[in-house]
Amino acid sequence: MNGSPNGWNFGWPVAVAIFAVVGGILALASMDKLPTELFGVIRWPTSSPSPSQPSTLSPSPTSSPVKEPSINPPSIPLTPTETIPSPTPSLTDEKTGVVADADGSANLRAFPSTVSDSNILTTVPNGTSVTILEELKDDSGQIWYKIQVGRQIGWMAKGRIKVN
Repeated sequence: MNGSPNGWNFGWPVAVAIFAVVGGILALASMDKLPTELFGVIRWPTSSPSPSQPSTLSPSPTSSPVKEPSINPPSIPLTPTETIPSPTPSLTDEKTGVVADADGSANLRAFPSTVSDSNILTTVPNGTSVTILEELKDDSGQIWYKIQVGRQIGWMAKGRIKVN
């Protein structure tokens, strides 16, 4: 016979499941979220009154009336002593350009390298406006632009873009 002498052979999966269920019940009980009845069979008392028995609180004889908090904040005079300019993005710092390649289009690449065509994201036709985000010089001296075309970002060699 496989298992224990009394015939019970739960194993770890069943023990973990029982532990999880008991832990869940205890967690719900600690948050006072247990239902008053389980499967229509098991019932236990609750710490909160049932809807048919509304609770009433009566003030104790020694309690004093509670003062309502004020909802109007105190008035603070606003006298500006210094004007702080609002931050607005400067469009003059944005570098833009247009794709202008001798082949009529240029490859947008995932990383700045022409070693393999596997990093080509898409082909961008001549005349397409691009936003230049970054400039990088690789080990061979080639200059690359990190550009944005629509919502796509990638790398293009400097010679393929006419900078505005």
